[in-house]
Amino acid sequence: ALPISGRYDKLIQDSSLKEMQLKSRIEELSVELAHKEEERAENLRGLIEENESLTKNFKDQLRAIQHDHRQTVDVLQQQVAALESQISFFKNQATTKKSSKEDDVKLSTMLLREIGRA
Repeated sequence: ALPISGRYDKLIQDSSLKEMQLKSRIEELSVELAHKEEERAENLRGLIEENESLTKNFKDQLRAIQHDHRQTVDVLQQQVAALESQISFFKNQATTKKSSKEDDVKLSTMLLREIGRA
């Protein structure tokens, strides 16, 4: 068996070895953590750029859709106005024809009466 001082020296040696191993592992983990943090920051920058690009594209598409919508509404409003104008024209024409027919009937009746008196 080892004397007490030998055991103590072995314990110190083992502790020193364990301390060096732990310090080495801490250093490895610190380097790995720094690498992971840089990787995360890089991924975050990429996601931010992608988000900005998608937002810009979405806004551009939305503006294009709104422009197309306004043009379509304008065309439809013009068509409605034209159709309303035609309906008004045909109503007036129908009223005029109806009045003309009534006048024709009155005139014919008067002529027939005059003929009947003669």
